[in-house]
Amino acid sequence: MKIQKTQEGDIDLIIPNQNKYGEPEEAPVFYNPIMEKDRDLSAEVIYKFLKEMEEDKEPKILDALSATGVRGIRYSEKTGAKSIANDANPKAVQIIKKNIELNEDRDIEVEPREEDANRIMTGREKFEVVDIDPFGSPAPFLNNAFKSLNPRKSLLAVTATDLGALSGHYPKTCFRRYGIKTIENPWEHEIGLRNLITAVQKQGSIHRFTADPLLCYWRRHYYRGFFEVRESKSGINRNFEKTGYIGYCENCGERRKAKLFNKLNTKCSCGAELKVIGPTWIGYLGNDEFLEKIEFPDPLLSKIKRESAVKELHYDTHRLSRIKGGKARKKSHYIDELSKKGYKASETMFTGHGFRTNAPRKEVVELSK
Repeated sequence: MKIQKTQEGDIDLIIPNQNKYGEPEEAPVFYNPIMEKDRDLSAEVIYKFLKEMEEDKEPKILDALSATGVRGIRYSEKTGAKSIANDANPKAVQIIKKNIELNEDRDIEVEPREEDANRIMTGREKFEVVDIDPFGSPAPFLNNAFKSLNPRKSLLAVTATDLGALSGHYPKTCFRRYGIKTIENPWEHEIGLRNLITAVQKQGSIHRFTADPLLCYWRRHYYRGFFEVRESKSGINRNFEKTGYIGYCENCGERRKAKLFNKLNTKCSCGAELKVIGPTWIGYLGNDEFLEKIEFPDPLLSKIKRESAVKELHYDTHRLSRIKGGKARKKSHYIDELSKKGYKASETMFTGHGFRTNAPRKEVVELSK
């Protein structure tokens, strides 16, 4: 394997030579440099989460699909906790060991392992943090991830790169992997992220775990979610109240929601039949109290913090302009006017020409005219 040295954060790394291998997935061991920002944020989230834990033992972190070991090493360096950097690929484990040696003068405690991720998660070990960062769908790992978590309180981090399935472009794939009915829709990546949250919570509930979203977002080619996990039947039932169905009209743009055990009226006021997605998460995409503790210079995080207090689906200004009588309006027009009326309104992470608000749809439509 052709390798090169680099640095990420405060750690030194050996990675596959970026010039030799055209795309990250073409290298014998996966390393994606554009995910550095995500690893920065992940380290900060894990640090803040562990800092608040009141455990009588030292926490352990599992980086289940570690590749070069970069996540496991960075998490240990940031938090001071022990990290398990695991990968089933022998070549990856060789790189992990070299990267641990490169940073042995730093305050890290990282143990390399060469095991199948599902096998290590079904052992007797329990972890306070488990990070599932696969190439593709996390579905094959979610069930066993919950088996490996500390039932008192723990953090589960999940990445998904199968955006086409989750967002509605491949509905049969989504149903096969996650058991959710989805179709192409106006919100695309917001629906994809909500479907990922639902998939995580469904697997957790099987093991009597509640999985509460602390921070969930979309960036470039992936969805990412951080969940506070604990054993709680009442917590599961509480989250069922934030799960349901979303209906929308392709004709006039009407949108409706219904809770999981309530009936959704699929007849639109314009006479058309609503398209339906679900069951999916209809609650908040983050925890305001936790988000305020994350101090990280990232424009995306700033957007997430501003819009996290609103659970309604975002609006697209282009679509609003196509409503009968609608005009092309900037998102600032909607945000300013709705804020003046006392509603919450902010930018959204999901589109550069969109916004999120808790105002009734009729108020939004009026501002488009």
